[in-house]
Amino acid sequence: MVRMVFSRSGKKLYEWHDISGGWDGRSGGHDCPDGAYYLNIQAKGADGHVYNIRKTINLLRTFQPNESATR
Repeated sequence: MVRMVFSRSGKKLYEWHDISGGWDGRSGGHDCPDGAYYLNIQAKGADGHVYNIRKTINLLRTFQPNESATR
């Protein structure tokens, strides 16, 4: 089972194999900026089927609610 996170330019930022692991939003010892990243999961299910899941994920470090949207 392999999980990988890629930047928008296609650079691999993080990879992990342990199901309890995860990406902390860092790469090379530095925080990655807010934005869209790509998650690629390659896993074999209990049914023996091999899954290749690709999703876009959003990294949000700071959130400032829009004042006009809350009224």
